[in-house]
Amino acid sequence: MDKSAMKQSMFDRTERIKEELFALSDYIYSNPESAYKEYKAAAELTKTWRSHGFAVEERAGGLETSFVASAGPTGQAYPVIDILAEYDALG
Repeated sequence: MDKSAMKQSMFDRTERIKEELFALSDYIYSNPESAYKEYKAAAELTKTWRSHGFAVEERAGGLETSFVASAGPTGQAYPVIDILAEYDALG
């Protein structure tokens, strides 16, 4: 798959689940949690990624509410996208 086709595929997939992503964002906004205690947010995020076929490693880096979600075949070259999200409530 060439670069243009990959971009289009990612756009199409995101477009199909955008309402789910908006609802997830609204849930996190409506359920504020302080730093390192984002248990509800982490649970919803990991549930969402798993429901879309991602392998989820919880407690990444030794933090209870951190995680890594991975998709794609292991041991093969494929595009990598990193997303760093802060989902604690700012006080």
